[in-house]
Amino acid sequence: MHAGLASWQITISRDDITLVIAIFGVALGVFNLWLVWKRERVSLEVVPNSFFGICQDGTLDPGSFYTNNKGEKLPKYLCVEVRNKGASVSVDEVGFLIKGSTERAVITQQFAPRRIDIPFRSEPHSSKTVYADALRPEAFDIVSKYKCAYAVVASGKRFTGKSAVFKQLRKFAD
Repeated sequence: MHAGLASWQITISRDDITLVIAIFGVALGVFNLWLVWKRERVSLEVVPNSFFGICQDGTLDPGSFYTNNKGEKLPKYLCVEVRNKGASVSVDEVGFLIKGSTERAVITQQFAPRRIDIPFRSEPHSSKTVYADALRPEAFDIVSKYKCAYAVVASGKRFTGKSAVFKQLRKFAD
């Protein structure tokens, strides 16, 4: 065996231990700073969706759908879930943005059994869903142009979100 390898030793001094503890402390400090920053900022996740009525026998209510010219069943009701991922905040407006326009489709008429007051206060790690009233046939052209859902907080900041429901909404133009 080689004599150089047999005599190899690791010596740990007091300075080495102090250095390791200091590096660990810096890492924990940076992580804590990031957590505080993330916890204290306003952060909403906006999730658009559709919802359906259920009959007493457990089947989907046929009145929850419209049928287009191609015979496809399209959702009659839309909703927007607002999930709070940050600090407490007041949500002042919820609705849909329209593609190719600066106009918004604000949800003002809500599905009566699920109505909530707007503006509403959203606490950290909570969510509320705003259920829009039934879509009307005269609005199908605009509904097919929805590009995303949005929520506006008291400070004026707007949060947006998309989901697969918008692919279904494009079929309203047919």
